[in-house]
This record gives sequence, C-alpha cells and structure tokens, in this order.
Amino acid sequence: MNSATPKPSSAGGARRAAVPPPSASFSFSLSDRANIAKWLNESAAFFASKGATAHENLNLAFTQPHVNNTMTSGNIIKYDHGVLSGTSEAELSNIPRLVTQDDVLEDRTVHEMVRLTAILGNYDDRVRTGAVYLIISLAQKLNPKLAGNKDTSDKLSTVTLKLRIDEHEYHEAVQELFHVIAPSFSIMAIPLVAALEVFCTCLDASIRGICISALTRIVFENDRVFLEEDHLAAIWNLYFSLGSIAIISKVFPDRIVIVKGLGLLAPVYAAVDSSLTYGIIGTLLHLENKTILETEEIKKTVDKLFEKLPELDKKFPSNDIHAFGIGYNFFLNLLTPNDEFAYDLLPWAIQRYTQITYSSSKPENQEKLLPIPYFDKPFEPLDAFIKSLANHFRASPPLIRYGSSATLHTALSAYPRLIENQPELYMFILTGLLDTDHLSAFLYLATLELCCLNGSPSSPVQTKTLEFILKLRRQLEDDSVGYDTLYCDIEKPIFFNSNNNQFTVTKNVLKDIGIRDVLESASKMAPPIGSKLLHKLTNAFEYLSKRLKLRQLEIVRIWGTKSDKFDSHLMQAIFPLLQSIDEDLQLAAAGVIKTFIPKLYMSHTADINYAWTPLQTLMKPGTSAALLVVILGLIRDFPLDRLTDEMKEELLNNLLNVTFHPDSQVRYAAYDIIGSSSDYWRASSLWANALGILFLCLGDQSADCARKIIELILSQVEKVNGFKEIIIPLGLLQDSLAGSLVNTIKAYDQLANAILNEKSKLHDLVEALMIEANVDTFWYFYLNGVTGTFF
Repeated sequence: MNSATPKPSSAGGARRAAVPPPSASFSFSLSDRANIAKWLNESAAFFASKGATAHENLNLAFTQPHVNNTMTSGNIIKYDHGVLSGTSEAELSNIPRLVTQDDVLEDRTVHEMVRLTAILGNYDDRVRTGAVYLIISLAQKLNPKLAGNKDTSDKLSTVTLKLRIDEHEYHEAVQELFHVIAPSFSIMAIPLVAALEVFCTCLDASIRGICISALTRIVFENDRVFLEEDHLAAIWNLYFSLGSIAIISKVFPDRIVIVKGLGLLAPVYAAVDSSLTYGIIGTLLHLENKTILETEEIKKTVDKLFEKLPELDKKFPSNDIHAFGIGYNFFLNLLTPNDEFAYDLLPWAIQRYTQITYSSSKPENQEKLLPIPYFDKPFEPLDAFIKSLANHFRASPPLIRYGSSATLHTALSAYPRLIENQPELYMFILTGLLDTDHLSAFLYLATLELCCLNGSPSSPVQTKTLEFILKLRRQLEDDSVGYDTLYCDIEKPIFFNSNNNQFTVTKNVLKDIGIRDVLESASKMAPPIGSKLLHKLTNAFEYLSKRLKLRQLEIVRIWGTKSDKFDSHLMQAIFPLLQSIDEDLQLAAAGVIKTFIPKLYMSHTADINYAWTPLQTLMKPGTSAALLVVILGLIRDFPLDRLTDEMKEELLNNLLNVTFHPDSQVRYAAYDIIGSSSDYWRASSLWANALGILFLCLGDQSADCARKIIELILSQVEKVNGFKEIIIPLGLLQDSLAGSLVNTIKAYDQLANAILNEKSKLHDLVEALMIEANVDTFWYFYLNGVTGTFF
C-alpha cells in the first residue's frame, strides 16, 4: 500500500467549500486502485438497492421543508458495471455506466465514504449494517493488517452489533468504530474531514451527530497528518457549529457530540490558540438549558482546557489580551445582565480554575488542595480578580449582582484569607444582605457565614455574628418561614418598648429581626465606609421605589454607626424624608438619624442647630404616634445643653403640648424627657417649670404613665430641702394606683393638702403650677369640644 503524503494546503481550501465533494489531495498506489474500484462498485450497488432511500434522505437533509428541490443528474454517481463484484444482473441493470477516468477515483472514494458515514444513523438496521460493513471493508483494503488482528476484529464485530440493534444511541458506537479504523484513513483524512464538515449544518440531527462524531475521531487519530492550521480550522468549525445548531434546528440531541468532540481534541488546540480555547470554554459554560449528561461532558471538556490554560497564558504577554481576556478576567464575560445560563457552572468553574492555577504555582512536593491554607502567602491572581468586581457588586441589573455574589462566595470558599486581604469586601457583603434580589441576599448571608468560619481563631464578634446566623436559620426551620418571607419587603421598622424604656428598631416579619441582628453584629467586623459612597446611596432617593428606599436607608443606618462625625451633607438627603407622607419612610429615616445623634456632641453649633430644626418641627400632637415616639427618643439623646435659651424654652412648651397626646406611649416618652433632664433644666433656670408640668400631669389616666411621673418626681426632690413633707403623699399615691379609684382620689387630695400646707417652702413649685400659659393649656384640653356659655 502506498502511504502517499497528503497536501494540506489544497485540503484547507477544500474544507471551506460550500458543498461536497472536495478536491482530492492524495492518490492511491497502483496496486490498491483495483481494490478501491471494486469497493466503489460495491458501494454503488448498495446505494442502488438497500441504500436508495437513505441516499435520497441524505440529499433532502440539506433542503428546507418549504423548498422543492430535486436531484439533478450532476448529483448522481455513475460507475461501470463491468468492475462490479458480487452483484446480480438485475442490480447491474439499475446502475448507470461508470466514468472510467483515473483522476476521479480518489474523489469518488471520499464521496462514498462520506455518504456511508452519514447514514450510519439511519432508521433501517439493514442500511446501518450495510454501511458499516462497507466502511470496515475500505479500511481493511487500505490497511490489510486490520483484517488479520483478532482483537481489532472483535472490536469491530461489537461495534457492528451495536449499530445494528440500536438506532438511537449510535454516537458512542461511531466513536468506537472510528477509534479503531480512523488511522487506516490517514491517506485521505484531510479531504474526508473537509467533506464531513459540510454536515455540521445539516438539518437532520442524526446525520449531524454521526458526521461530527466521525470527524472528531478522524482528526484526533490522525493528528500527525494535519498541519496546525488544518487542526485549528477543523476545530473552529466545530466551535461555530455549537452556536449554530439552535438556529439550524430546534432539536439538538447531537449538541453533546460536539461537546465530547471538543473535549477529545482539547490536547490539539488548548495550548495553541488562546482565543479559540477561551471562546470554547465560555460557549460551553454559557449553553442554554443544559441536560444532566451535557453538564457532565462540559465539565470534563472544560477541565481539560483549564489544565492547559497556565501554559497557554504564559505565551501571551499581559498587554496582549484578546476579546475574552486571560486568566480570571475571562470570568467577567460570564457575568451578563441578560441571562444566567452560565451561572449553574460558574462556581464550579472558578473553583476548578483556582485549583489548577494554584497547583501550577506550587512545587511538586507541596500540598495543592483547596482551600488554600490560611497562612499561605497571598494568592495574587484571585485577589486581583475579586478587586475587579467592585462595580459588579453594586451593578443595577440583578443578574450581574447575583453572579458577583456567587463568585465571591466561591472565592471565599477556596481562599479563606481573601476577606483579611480585602476587608472592604464587608461593605459589599453587608450591603448585599439587604439586596432586593432574594437570591443575592441569600448568597451574601452564606458568604458572611464563611467569613465567620474561615481563617484564624474567631474573634468574639465573629462568634456572635455566627450565633445570630445559626439562630436565624433555626427560627426559619422551627417556624416554617419560607425563603421569600425571609427576604421580603421591609415594613414598620421602629417602635417604642415601654417595658425597658428603649427605642427599638424591628420589623413586623420574623426574619427582619434576625437579619438586623446579623447586620448590627457583623458591621463591627467591617472598616468604616467612605462618605462618598454613602452620599451615592442617598442622592438617588428621589428616584427609587419605596422598597428600594427602605433598603438603602437600612444600609446607610448600618454604616452610619461606624461614621466618625456628623455628616451634614448626608443629612440633607435624610431630613426631607421625615416630612414624607409615608410613615414607613419617616420611621426608617429617623432610624438613620438616630445613628448620627451621638456624633453631634463633638460637632459645631451650626450642625446642631441644623439637626434640631426638623426634629422640633415634628414635635407636635398632630404627628403620628409611632413617629412621635421615635422623634422624642432622638430628642432625649440629643445634646440639649448646646441649644440656645430660646430653643430650650420652646422645647419645654412643646413637651407640655405633647403630654396631651391620646397615645400613652407618646406621653410616657415626653414625661421621660421632662423628668430625666433635671440637671439640664436647672442649668437653664427651667427646673421649677419642668417639675410643675410633671405635677400637673399626675392625673394621667394611664397607670403606667402616672407611676413613671411619680418615679421621676421622687428622683428629683428626695434630696431637695422643702420637699420632705410631700414625699410620703407621693408614695401613697403611687401605691393607690393599683387599688380602687376612691383610694386614688383620696391620695390625690392628701398630696394637694401637703403642698398647700408647705406652700411657703414650695413657693417655686406653686408658682410653676399657676403659670398662666400652663393653666390655659390644661383648660383648653379639658374644654375642647364643649359648647355653651359659662358664667
């Protein structure tokens, strides 16, 4: 047999031809030509009899259903019946005369071989069996040693049986077939591959799959026959076919065949063509609606390519980056705003690539398993990649934020030291806990848990945060709180707890209590956030929906606790929300302001006056009870001693008006401010007035409020000269509140008599009780709604 050298240059041109047959680039030896001619006649006889229908279907496979295209005489292959062997006269009469020119023998051999390969998936088992026998026969004629090898013969018998009994799962059998016989076709491999490539766009899925299976195996088994550019041309065509299948046909069961083929040929191209390699990885990961089997094959193929990437990346300087990027930058292309088809394999891909790149940077005798040891030196490629995601973490499209959160979670799993190297990541993690995209919020909670578990011995803050996370999850399990409930809208964030005299920020939904606890604790691990970023969060309030405003306000509140000073520019965006018609926004804005109140103690007087004005404006009976309770809480924490004398007097008058509010919690908060600020009132010469207001309010119908007033009065007068005689009546009044109304009235009478008896010693108190403005306020309250004339 003559193993003539192929001519790859002309074959490369043939591969790009639109229709078969390609130009021959080889020639058979004289001793083989008779056998080949005999085989051609056997093939022609097969297509004239058993394979006639298959031949017709093969031509129709390139025709759209609405196109009426018939075969022309130029498409029919004609052979001389004089060289046919083993064909009956009846069959011979149906075969046209053969064209006997020597120069068409090679062309026709390739053409027949392609036709036989294409029908290996035919529905008729007789057609499949006849085709595989003819293909094996040609291989044995080209390589006589094939027929004499028992092991090879057994393998071919098994493959033939598979193709005969199974008309569906034939791709594996075709792969096995050409694994054995493809080396025998080395002399005609280049034109054969060129012809098979045409079938990558065939409308028939079974024909497509068969030809792609055969093509990839022929290329792989004859890799030395092809030049590098021939290899790459064939693989580029496979790559392009992967993206065009969905356009050609809605049915693509052969997609997995291309995936397997690209995996088989990975050693051929992975370390040669950077753009092709990264493009294939991206396309495979981004395939839509992957099946379980496809996913497994994609992992196998991508894994082979990843193993070659360290070698490949070294060949390209850092400034020679193609469209896909190199190294970790490649994964940025998978974070898209339009779909999430790549996200099912994104964590696996990042973890696997990290494993391979980390291993390639370590000596042979060193441990290379993930996670990367905490005390190992920084893994700079992954550090740099995560830093490049800063804009992705706060992107507007939810899909990009979700992909970024998945990337960060994967990176922290593989590289625990990452959070120590980049503590600013806490900003994105804590902000992400309140992301309106529920999937992202869920992943950020898991990421925060990793931050508490990973690394060196945990700090008390990490331990406490982890306890909150685990407690939250147990609550969800015990109370059967669903995923959507955990990450639903924020509602009614603030209320006043009269039992412990504290203003507590909470939510109506169970989950928000836990999430807030987690945020409060975790924020202690994070560095302060930049003021510019806080300004960005607040500047867009006017254009956000209520849901987004509440989330942004919560983020500002959390980071406001770590601020070093009062930010008047930030407050310019927050204070207007106190005047909103939506109570939820008012309460959330008040929660933000509460975090900045302590900073006012070290602020300029101008900042104090600026912050005081909106609070003073809202301190009136017409304000809703929930908001007024919060405002009073802010006033109690306010640096009141920095106010002017006019502001102090106005504050006391406003507190007097608030004591007539119908809600007992509001009155309770007002009494608390009046009674707990005795030193402040003394310094302002308003102590007697404040004490007189408390005495006038002793008749509050709420027992809790009345008890609170008595406690406040006793705490102020028990060590003041002249008040000794009324301490006992105050105590009796306090005890009577738990009894009958008659006893309470008697206690009031005894207290009044005690004050009257000691009026000379209690001159300032009596004067305060009789202040005309205060008395008028009480009269207006009691006479409100009363009609008629009194004399």
